[in-house]
Amino acid sequence: MPTRQEFARTARAASLLSSPTRLRILASLLQAEASVSELASRIGADRYRLSYHLAILRRYAVIQPTWHGRLIVYRVAASETKQILAVLDRFRMRHLPPVSRPTRGGKLQEAHMKMRQARTCYDHLGGLAATYLLAEFLRRRWLVRTGLPPACIWVERWERRYG
Repeated sequence: MPTRQEFARTARAASLLSSPTRLRILASLLQAEASVSELASRIGADRYRLSYHLAILRRYAVIQPTWHGRLIVYRVAASETKQILAVLDRFRMRHLPPVSRPTRGGKLQEAHMKMRQARTCYDHLGGLAATYLLAEFLRRRWLVRTGLPPACIWVERWERRYG
């Protein structure tokens, strides 16, 4: 039976194939070598995300770059990759249920990303509003800075007038 360390290394190797983007990259490179731009158009991913996944695959020597001047062309370096992907595909067909909702690229994912962006913008605007509000309170001397830990106290005049 394999040792604990061998299981950990196998799990790390499996994690290399856990990303749909990395699987699409490998499937595309098994058909033909390609540059980042060619891969981006083949699999429909943006170049930034693609470069991130290519770096991971390069780090573990699954793919190999070849330089042609400034152009980098990638190819699959691990000879077992085609067999591993075929076994994974058979496993998927036999044992995994079909996905019941759209994932990456689907309407559900798109809506989720728009909501995340809206939340980020809302948090940013909330932070800006709080900063401007604090600055205005300090300018009008409704709040006064105190001591070395940055702290503020309400001015008594504010409490008498509006309290």
